[in-house]
Amino acid sequence: MNPQRRKRLIKRLIVLGLVLLIGAGYSLRFAIRVAPAYLRKSGTSLVKIDPRAPPPPPLGDVRKVKFETLGGWKFFEGKTPIPPEVRELDGKTIEISGIMMSMNEVENVRHFAVVQSLWSCCFGQTPAPNHLVLVEMEPGYTSRYYPEKVRVIGKLSVGEVRQGDTLVAIYRMKAREVLVK
Repeated sequence: MNPQRRKRLIKRLIVLGLVLLIGAGYSLRFAIRVAPAYLRKSGTSLVKIDPRAPPPPPLGDVRKVKFETLGGWKFFEGKTPIPPEVRELDGKTIEISGIMMSMNEVENVRHFAVVQSLWSCCFGQTPAPNHLVLVEMEPGYTSRYYPEKVRVIGKLSVGEVRQGDTLVAIYRMKAREVLVK
C-alpha cells in the first residue's frame, strides 16, 4: 500500500470513528431525555420554522428516491462516472428515508447526514461517498435530532463534495421537511 493511499485510509477511519462516537453519544443523550410521545407517531414533523424567515417557494413535485438508487452502483474515485439515472435527480425535489446522523446538535439541527442504515452500509468502515446524503436545512428552518429512521424532503444536488483532497460525499440536499418515518 503506497503512503498516500495509507494516509487517505487512516483519515477515513478517523472520520468514521468520530462520526460513530458522536452519533452514539447523541443517541444516548436523546434516549436518556426520552423522546416525547408525539415524536413517536409516524409522519410527525421534526422541523421548526423561524417566524421571521421569508415564506419559501412551493416544493412542487416530490419524487420518492431510495438509497438503492443513490448507492446501487460501485464507486471508484476518479474512475466511475455518476450513472445517468442518478445524475438526472440533480436539482429535483426528492424524499429519502434513512438514519439521521447529527454532527453536534440535538435541538435546532441545521446540518446532518442521512445514511441508509448504520449497520448495513458502513459498519466498520467509512460510508462510501454515494451511500450518504449531506443535508443542510433551508434558511429559517431547523430540525430536531431523531435517532431512528426519518424521511427528509428537499432539493438534491448531485456532484462531488470535498474537504481538502478528500472526497466526502456525492449528494447534498437543501431540506425543508424532516418527518418521523
